[in-house]
Amino acid sequence: MSFNRRRHANAVSLTSVATWVSVCLFLGGAGLGYVSIKNQAHTKGATIKSLERTLADLKTQDEVVSSKIALLSSRAALQRRVNEGFVKLTPISDDRLVRLDVAPKKEGSELRAVSNERGRE
Repeated sequence: MSFNRRRHANAVSLTSVATWVSVCLFLGGAGLGYVSIKNQAHTKGATIKSLERTLADLKTQDEVVSSKIALLSSRAALQRRVNEGFVKLTPISDDRLVRLDVAPKKEGSELRAVSNERGRE
């Protein structure tokens, strides 16, 4: 009988070991998930920062190009190009011009809102 008691006296509680193993696995998984999310946030942040720098550079380039366009399309710049002979201009003859005469307004041809007339009745 003593042989039988001794065999069960050294047994490890399986439920206690399983509980601690599951707790450790859960905490390990949660830690790995947290680290993964933090790494992803840092990566996305670096990407966003890079894109913001690129956008700022493009806005600066756009402003530079807009100012160059304004400078090159000014009357003085165009006159200088004409004087240099780079731009050839031909005068427009009077037979190519179309002149429009504006007809006088008639009193009864105005558009009126219908709702105003109905409100008076």
